[in-house]
Amino acid sequence: MIYEIPRHLGSFQELASLVRVSRRFYDILNPVLYKLDCKTGSPTALFWAAMIGNLRTLELSHAAGANLEQAWTSRRPL
Repeated sequence: MIYEIPRHLGSFQELASLVRVSRRFYDILNPVLYKLDCKTGSPTALFWAAMIGNLRTLELSHAAGANLEQAWTSRRPL
C-alpha cells in the first residue's frame, strides 16, 4: 500500500517530504524518489551530489538509473 502513495502526491517535493517522515518511509520510498528524479532527464540529485562531493547520493542516483556522464541540461540553475 505504501508504494501507491507516490501516485497520489502532487509533486516531487511532497514525496521528498514524505520520505523524511520516518525511517520506514525512507527505506521504502527513497529509491522511488531517486527513480522519479532520474526520469526528469536532468536528475537534480546527481548534479547536486557531484557539486558538493556527496558520494553516497551519487551512488543512489546511479543505482536509480542516472547516467554518470550526463550533462546538466535544465535551464534552471542548480
